[in-house]
Amino acid sequence: MISNLTAVCFLLLTGIQIETVQPAGTSDEVAPIEVRPGHVASYPRVIMGRISDVEGQPVAGALVEWGPDRALDAARESTVSADDGTYRLELNHAGGFYKLGISAAGFCPTSRRGLIPGPRSAPTELNLPLQPETTIEVTIVGESGVPIPCLKVTPMTPQFGFNSSFSMVQQTESLPGHDEPIRCSQKGVCQLHQLFPPPPALQVRADGDTDAQAEFKERQNAEGWLSLRIQLEGNEIHRHQITRTEYFQSDGKFRIVIPDHSNPLIRKTHNGTIYAQVVDANGKPVSQYHVAVRYRAEPFLVNDPEGRFAWGHTRNPDDDYELRIFAKGYAPFLERIVPKDTSRAAPRRIKLQPAPSAEFQLLDQQTQKPLANIPVVAGVSKESGWNYVEWNSLSSYADGHHGLETVLHVVSDADGRMTIPEGREPVTFIILTAGYGRRVITPALRPDPDENGLIRILLDPAATIHATRAANSRIAQQGDRIYLEMQSTDGFRHMYHSPKLDENGECLIDSLAPGKYFVGLMHSAGFSSTACWLKTIELKAGQKVELPLGEMTGDLTVSGRTTPFTDVSLRPKPNLPAVEANQAGIMVIATVSDIDGYFELSGLHPGIYDVEQGRLNGTGRTMRAFLEPKLKGPAELFLATDTFIDFILGTVEPPEPSVKSPEPGK
Repeated sequence: MISNLTAVCFLLLTGIQIETVQPAGTSDEVAPIEVRPGHVASYPRVIMGRISDVEGQPVAGALVEWGPDRALDAARESTVSADDGTYRLELNHAGGFYKLGISAAGFCPTSRRGLIPGPRSAPTELNLPLQPETTIEVTIVGESGVPIPCLKVTPMTPQFGFNSSFSMVQQTESLPGHDEPIRCSQKGVCQLHQLFPPPPALQVRADGDTDAQAEFKERQNAEGWLSLRIQLEGNEIHRHQITRTEYFQSDGKFRIVIPDHSNPLIRKTHNGTIYAQVVDANGKPVSQYHVAVRYRAEPFLVNDPEGRFAWGHTRNPDDDYELRIFAKGYAPFLERIVPKDTSRAAPRRIKLQPAPSAEFQLLDQQTQKPLANIPVVAGVSKESGWNYVEWNSLSSYADGHHGLETVLHVVSDADGRMTIPEGREPVTFIILTAGYGRRVITPALRPDPDENGLIRILLDPAATIHATRAANSRIAQQGDRIYLEMQSTDGFRHMYHSPKLDENGECLIDSLAPGKYFVGLMHSAGFSSTACWLKTIELKAGQKVELPLGEMTGDLTVSGRTTPFTDVSLRPKPNLPAVEANQAGIMVIATVSDIDGYFELSGLHPGIYDVEQGRLNGTGRTMRAFLEPKLKGPAELFLATDTFIDFILGTVEPPEPSVKSPEPGK
């Protein structure tokens, strides 16, 4: 999730606010919504109010929209304000990552998050004054200063935050009223209207400020005010973020420079060629070898009696290019070359040092037959620290992009054999091919070579998971994608993409290795997702597992009331054999409360559970300790019968027996 302090600062700067608005007309004669077991929220819900200017005069024709942060998640519902500025929006959908956007010609747009639309009997009332619009002029040019005509510009919220173990970058969003981009003129100029209010004044270093205080002010001044997405024929070619400092230095006119490599007016040509010759330690040409270029996955093969090659896929003759040379019987060699420093008459001379290469053969585990045409990624992994493999992007692995170094893509020959040049550090193998379990083979996991130095690697038949939403499972209906994590023993973290369930609620994951896995059903909310069901399974080689997602086999139900759109999860206490047996490997059962705060988790077995809550806000999961410090209720639940927990009042029905959790192993 994002840092809460960072998020609050951003919202204040941009005019986007988080606000929980009380229903209109809350009085003694309006009965509160009663939440009891089996509760079903009713729709439509209503937001109503009045749009005015800063003088209090009505704003007619203002567009009022309700929908998720990402337009693709669900359709927006909208209306326009009447002549007296009033509006009434009846809504059929709501969620914790929904927002209300208001825009009108001549005014700054604004948004409200955190709204809970009330029922028709007690609609939520929100009156909004709009500030006069901010307008800027943008001129788009190339590096040479020549204007670039007919591009399209979309103003968006700025990007902020950073990726870490406790935060993530907040991605940009379209401003209310700016779903369609603005077209630039033939001179590369466009006017952007209906933008955010100007940012706060710049922070100025004062006498007596410490270095830390001065640095903090500089960071504030460098924060984004507005992001500009620049497109050509529907494709993004550049993105520019206007900082607070840039805004106050601009006088409302901004000059955006498109780099030459993205400039559509510049014909993409190869401006330089690298010429090189590869020789051994005695100066004798090496006639056959592979060349791999940093950031490029596919190496190219050189067959030349003089050991020469020419590579002309460079864009700038002044750039420094990193090339690696792989030749049988020699250690891999890294050379950095500037194209303009080489020529056909004077190629760069690259001298290789002798080193034994590793010889491998891939075999089918069951038949012992060689496996031909199997793609393999070889590279040097870290001896310490965090190693990982991204299975979804394995074919694009290259130096500079992923965890491995000295990366070489190879394919087994007709006899299943491969030769891999090695230096002081032996290589790690990563194998992903249809019909066989994916493998990571580190140097420590290599089989011993035979008397001829050949290392035989046996591939197991693939295991497969066919996952399907469990019938009649409330939890299953909330999930939309799969989470998969292998409890690996190879020293690598295995990172799988999170496949979505198809229209039938199914998903097939193949080419899996035998072993233990965490499999989860995920509930997406905006840019984030959280597990609503997580269990452990063990796969055997060649096994196909039918996995009913969200399946629960118990007879008990935990329901209750909390704040709307809040994640409520139960975790069976670890090291309790009876509970673990009953839950059949299930580690997490979770749900999201509805618009009235009602939640329900059914199919549970008796036992002791940890209870957690968190708010799904579209950018992450915020624990209740920050957003809802007044929430009450148990952090641990002894479940023996159907139970109703009211986290607002802090009550449990029926009252829990007075017990203590057993010590681990008892």
